[in-house]
Amino acid sequence: MGLLFFAVSAYADMSGRIELEGQSFLKSLDKKTDEKSVDLKFSPEITAKKKNLFFKFTGEAKASSSQRHFQGLVQDLFVRKKTNRDAWTLGFNTYSWGVTDGYNPLDVINPRDFTDPLHAKKMGSFGAHYSRSLTSSLQMEALYIPVQTASRLPGEHSRWLPRQVYLPPGDDMQILLPDRVHYSIHKNRDLNALHNNFGARLLFTEGSREWGLIFFDGMSSTPIIRADITTGTPISLFPVVVLAVDPNIALTPVYYRVQTTGGSLVWSFDSFILRLQSAYTKVRSEAEEQDLPAWSQENVWGFEKNMDIYGINVTTLLQGTYNLRNKEAGSSSGLTELLDRAVMLGLRVSPSLSWESYFFAGLDTRGQGSLMGFSLGHTLTESIKLELRGDFLQGPDSSWIGSYRNNDQIFLNFSYLL
Repeated sequence: MGLLFFAVSAYADMSGRIELEGQSFLKSLDKKTDEKSVDLKFSPEITAKKKNLFFKFTGEAKASSSQRHFQGLVQDLFVRKKTNRDAWTLGFNTYSWGVTDGYNPLDVINPRDFTDPLHAKKMGSFGAHYSRSLTSSLQMEALYIPVQTASRLPGEHSRWLPRQVYLPPGDDMQILLPDRVHYSIHKNRDLNALHNNFGARLLFTEGSREWGLIFFDGMSSTPIIRADITTGTPISLFPVVVLAVDPNIALTPVYYRVQTTGGSLVWSFDSFILRLQSAYTKVRSEAEEQDLPAWSQENVWGFEKNMDIYGINVTTLLQGTYNLRNKEAGSSSGLTELLDRAVMLGLRVSPSLSWESYFFAGLDTRGQGSLMGFSLGHTLTESIKLELRGDFLQGPDSSWIGSYRNNDQIFLNFSYLL
């Protein structure tokens, strides 16, 4: 074992990041929920190269004051063999398909860590990947995932589970939750989704334009969450049915299979970038699962422009979405509901090499709510960085985002690069 480690380390480049992060919600709910936390995170990165072989490992280990145990996350752990035109990869991998920032309906392969759904992280999927340069301007790739990794969901005491109002699929009912809800999360239910995932992509480059075609058949990274609510007392019958329920609620994550087909375009002009993409997704799991959206058509456009204003680097991003669905999705996909008819604005300002700020605002054009965020980072040395960031949510009681409007949160992060 020692000889193997020495053989790898002889060709390896090792780095990493240690983070100490404090998080706090600005409004209190009850003593049973996680109001604040302090996290210690270690994110290593190891790469090694010898001739035409390449090895990579990235991940994260986290100890949190709000969790009773350590959490680990593997993003990349693979070996790649590359020739002039071909590359074969085996192991855990994260894929970045699609071209838009923020909301990307073609980035569908990897599961997510939804512990904080506003900052979901990709989780690695174990499988095989092959890519080939067919010509100087045309590239193809294909992947196969024998058993997909299930996404990680918020814990039983998380404030990202419904705490005041639960909105079942449809618009004709609201469930009024008691002051203290006791959640229990049951075993995942698999609707033929986790096994035998596969996909392919074609990329064609023509001058300053890049066209992409994507196909994927496999697990939806966001499961439907079934709530087992057995008792209910009517509080109101008009204009919508409002029920009060027992505080003990069982949740069952249901993973279902989808088939996604789509295309993308990136067109660069000097300091201006245009991004377009469209994705058609249909559900391939059992038809009797009535709260699954049978199909959806998601369309995203984005404009990005870099500017230099009196020596200050400024990047602006304007993005819009127009999505169609045959029916409303289940309770777990409320964030996508907010983005079905949305306009988003991002602004990144770098007044110097040591300071960087970012502002984001997303507005639902149908009045379903808004999501805003900011970050302010300062690099003290080459290895030490401080960052302050926050998220703010607003919306009516009848919307998903309105049911979480008490979840405004602030983060303070200290990071050290190894």
